[in-house]
Amino acid sequence: TIEVPKEAADIIQDALAEEDDLTSRLATRHDHAMLSDFMFLTIKQAAICHAEASDFETRGKKTKALRLGLTGFCCRHCEQFRSFSSSSDNLASAMSNAFVMHLLKCPHTPRTIQLALQTLKRIHPRQMHQLPYGSQSRMFLD
Repeated sequence: TIEVPKEAADIIQDALAEEDDLTSRLATRHDHAMLSDFMFLTIKQAAICHAEASDFETRGKKTKALRLGLTGFCCRHCEQFRSFSSSSDNLASAMSNAFVMHLLKCPHTPRTIQLALQTLKRIHPRQMHQLPYGSQSRMFLD
């Protein structure tokens, strides 16, 4: 197993202790087994949202597949970052790239979570090698 620094391990334990609520969150504690700590903590920072009229105004020409009420995800700390993906590949990409960058810069994301994400990102590749092949991809398909 890969040693996770104590501060980051504590944040993961806090995330695992949160009540599972699939009406507002994208992951449960059971999903942790399919994901690296980095991706699990990232997903736990997201909340489910639905496209509103204002989402069309801020996206310009990127609204082809967007319709009012479409389910997506947003930052649970500020709700300003909003993503509505048309495929599981796009969802995974948005989650692991743009959303992580948002979380690291968002003034509403607790500093302890930002630091844990930075730490866990460094060990993410090694943890991915220990997971069953395709387990993270299956998370985005379900």
